[in-house]
Amino acid sequence: VKARLALEKIADLENLDASEDEINEEYARIGATYNVEVDEVKKMIAAEDIKADLLTSKAMTLVKANAKIN
Repeated sequence: VKARLALEKIADLENLDASEDEINEEYARIGATYNVEVDEVKKMIAAEDIKADLLTSKAMTLVKANAKIN
Protein backbone atom coordinates (compact mmCIF):
# COMPACT_ATOMS: atom_id res chain seq x y z
CA VAL A 1 0.00 0.00 0.00
CA LYS A 2 2.81 2.42 0.87
CA ALA A 3 4.60 1.73 -2.40
CA ARG A 4 1.41 2.38 -4.35
CA LEU A 5 0.88 5.68 -2.54
CA ALA A 6 4.49 6.69 -3.20
CA LEU A 7 4.13 5.88 -6.90
CA GLU A 8 0.88 7.85 -7.08
CA LYS A 9 2.65 10.84 -5.52
CA ILE A 10 5.53 10.52 -7.99
CA ALA A 11 3.05 10.43 -10.87
CA ASP A 12 1.44 13.58 -9.52
CA LEU A 13 4.71 15.43 -8.93
CA GLU A 14 6.04 14.48 -12.37
CA ASN A 15 2.75 15.47 -14.05
CA LEU A 16 2.39 12.04 -15.61
CA ASP A 17 -0.81 11.44 -17.54
CA ALA A 18 -2.54 8.65 -19.41
CA SER A 19 -4.15 9.47 -22.73
CA GLU A 20 -7.53 8.24 -23.85
CA ASP A 21 -5.73 6.02 -26.38
CA GLU A 22 -3.61 4.46 -23.64
CA ILE A 23 -6.71 3.79 -21.55
CA ASN A 24 -8.47 2.19 -24.53
CA GLU A 25 -5.39 0.09 -25.29
CA GLU A 26 -5.40 -1.15 -21.69
CA TYR A 27 -9.10 -2.05 -21.96
CA ALA A 28 -8.30 -3.98 -25.15
CA ARG A 29 -5.34 -5.74 -23.51
CA ILE A 30 -7.47 -6.80 -20.54
CA GLY A 31 -10.25 -7.98 -22.85
CA ALA A 32 -7.81 -10.04 -24.91
CA THR A 33 -6.18 -11.51 -21.81
CA TYR A 34 -9.49 -12.70 -20.36
CA ASN A 35 -11.27 -13.31 -23.69
CA VAL A 36 -13.92 -10.69 -22.85
CA GLU A 37 -15.38 -8.03 -25.12
CA VAL A 38 -13.97 -4.54 -24.51
CA ASP A 39 -17.47 -3.18 -23.77
CA GLU A 40 -17.84 -5.75 -20.99
CA VAL A 41 -14.45 -4.81 -19.55
CA LYS A 42 -15.51 -1.15 -19.58
CA LYS A 43 -18.63 -2.06 -17.60
CA MET A 44 -16.52 -3.86 -14.99
CA ILE A 45 -13.60 -1.43 -14.63
CA ALA A 46 -13.94 2.34 -14.42
CA ALA A 47 -11.73 4.41 -16.71
CA GLU A 48 -10.35 6.22 -13.64
CA ASP A 49 -9.16 2.89 -12.22
CA ILE A 50 -7.44 2.04 -15.50
CA LYS A 51 -5.87 5.50 -15.56
CA ALA A 52 -4.63 5.14 -11.98
CA ASP A 53 -2.98 1.82 -12.83
CA LEU A 54 -1.36 3.27 -15.93
CA LEU A 55 0.00 6.23 -13.97
CA THR A 56 1.40 3.92 -11.30
CA SER A 57 3.06 1.86 -14.01
CA LYS A 58 4.54 4.97 -15.62
CA ALA A 59 5.82 6.16 -12.25
CA MET A 60 7.48 2.77 -11.66
CA THR A 61 9.12 2.97 -15.09
CA LEU A 62 10.37 6.46 -14.26
CA VAL A 63 11.79 5.31 -10.93
CA LYS A 64 13.54 2.34 -12.55
CA ALA A 65 14.98 4.53 -15.32
CA ASN A 66 16.39 6.99 -12.79
CA ALA A 67 17.59 4.49 -10.18
CA LYS A 68 21.28 4.59 -9.43
CA ILE A 69 22.68 1.27 -8.36
CA ASN A 70 26.16 1.25 -6.86
